[in-house]
Amino acid sequence: MTVSPAARFELAALVAVLAAAAVVYTVDPAASRLLPPCPLHTLTGVLCPGCGSTRALHALLHGRIASAFGFNVLAVLFLPIFVYSFASRVSRLLRGRPLPAPFLKAGAIYALLASIVIFAVARNIPLPPFSALAP
Repeated sequence: MTVSPAARFELAALVAVLAAAAVVYTVDPAASRLLPPCPLHTLTGVLCPGCGSTRALHALLHGRIASAFGFNVLAVLFLPIFVYSFASRVSRLLRGRPLPAPFLKAGAIYALLASIVIFAVARNIPLPPFSALAP
């Protein structure tokens, strides 16, 4: 059985994702310098929509759901989408077909994009209740 270069690349990417998850599980991003800080925040002081997502993932992997929401609520809410996408890729590699693709209307996609932009702006407003969105 020959494996195409594209399939090899995809398998390598999936292994890299699992290895990254193992690193995030074992290394506390808040206490270690092994994982890099957000470049945008480091250079500008502005919180991007992803700031705190590594700490949120670390907290989730350790069962601390409330802490994860405190680090990055958007990352926690969007995580099921990423997990399903990952599972679909694994299914395609193992079974030859992906999981059923959910159909999203254009309005839903625009709403998701708008929620990311609104979250990015809101978490940079230094007033309550918006300041609670900062990690």
